[in-house]
Amino acid sequence: MRCGSHVMVRSCGACGSVRGGTGTYEGTHTCKTRGCPTCAWVRAKRVSEWMGKAFDKLDHRGHRWHMVVMTFPYDPDDPEDLSVEGLRSRVQLAARSVKYLWQHELKVPKAGCYRTIEVSVRGHVHANLLYFGPPTNSYVLESVMQTSAHEDLDRIGSIHVQDVAYAPAGKGRRNHATDPRGSREGLERAAKYISKGVCHGGGNSDEEYLSNQCFVRTTDPELVARWEVATYRTQLTQKMGALRGLKLDEDGKKPHEDVDDSDVACGGCGVVGEWGSKVTRAEEYVFDCHTLGIPALVTGNWKERPPDG
Repeated sequence: MRCGSHVMVRSCGACGSVRGGTGTYEGTHTCKTRGCPTCAWVRAKRVSEWMGKAFDKLDHRGHRWHMVVMTFPYDPDDPEDLSVEGLRSRVQLAARSVKYLWQHELKVPKAGCYRTIEVSVRGHVHANLLYFGPPTNSYVLESVMQTSAHEDLDRIGSIHVQDVAYAPAGKGRRNHATDPRGSREGLERAAKYISKGVCHGGGNSDEEYLSNQCFVRTTDPELVARWEVATYRTQLTQKMGALRGLKLDEDGKKPHEDVDDSDVACGGCGVVGEWGSKVTRAEEYVFDCHTLGIPALVTGNWKERPPDG
């Protein structure tokens, strides 16, 4: 219940004023449950940063980055498919299927893969892969599975493959990467997208939602609870190949350790560079920032309303 209720912010050491746009959940209380939207946001942010560093590190000629989604059919109106046993069965099937695909097709020299297993708001269990390797496509991967002796072949749906070749460039626009490996920014965005664990239409990083300016579709709490039990002691994320042995700094970052605000003046008292970090209530902080017409979170999506509404 406490998770997401507080944020870490930058505050003036002279007068105690809190600076807008500096809020982050890293360094605050987290419950670390798999269905929590706050923990999912923190986890996704760290994985995104790690994958960006992995992009810089992996540079084998002829390899490129792919986003692979593997689906497993189910009936969202069937209570058995949404039960703990039904969810766990598909989670285990997803893990086995990805393992087979890696061992029989994707595992080549210098290749790497980051795999996650996620559940949608309606209980759709699916596997996501960020794969660094030779060019491949959906037809090739589906053919590998269809010609296999996979015991649960009839329970496997489609496999969708897309090159991570575009970088986001605003709503409805994409920039094609000039790097033959793909887009670093696109990979970071994809990593953040697949690392949540449970799909939420909005969460504790959505300032419009936090300030009660919009409603979002979120996962049913009972389904989240079943997912928590169904995935107990199961491996929802896995690094394979070149990513498994990659030595990068992925954890342990302190909040605001990369912030250089030594030349920033306090809006309250005018003192320059006297900044420190403190924890404050998220709801009050977001409200105060929006009242002043400024965003609250470091990676928030809030924009000031135009004068004409």
